[in-house]
Amino acid sequence: MGSLCGNLAVLLLFLSPLMHSHLFARASTSSPPTTLKYEELKALIESNKDLVLIDVRSQGEVAGGRIPGAIHIPIHALDAALRMNPDDFKANYGLVKPPLNVPQLVFYCQAGGRSRMAATTAIRNGYINVRDYAGAYSEWSRKERK
Repeated sequence: MGSLCGNLAVLLLFLSPLMHSHLFARASTSSPPTTLKYEELKALIESNKDLVLIDVRSQGEVAGGRIPGAIHIPIHALDAALRMNPDDFKANYGLVKPPLNVPQLVFYCQAGGRSRMAATTAIRNGYINVRDYAGAYSEWSRKERK
């Protein structure tokens, strides 16, 4: 039994770097999400040009206001939502699931941290044209009040 445990430990030490590189290969080959500025997002919304805007804040935060046209998918549900089959996505969110090559996939939250995580999650799930509105809802609401 002791010899078996020793052999298993050696095997795990050998395989650990290989497993790590396999698990993170997809994430490391993807480029990080680009950041979108307020003016750029406003222009995209106004042109309504192939934009999918996802609000990853909590339900309580969304109740206080949202950016027009945004889909609400809380950060804790995002990974599962992006992995859903199209029928389940439509049943849950009332919209067609964005294709992996959607021209503009933009995430925002309240202050910028969760949207960056959400954009990274989308890239990890195979989405290509992913952007992060780092100014977040806090900047949007401040600038829209003018």
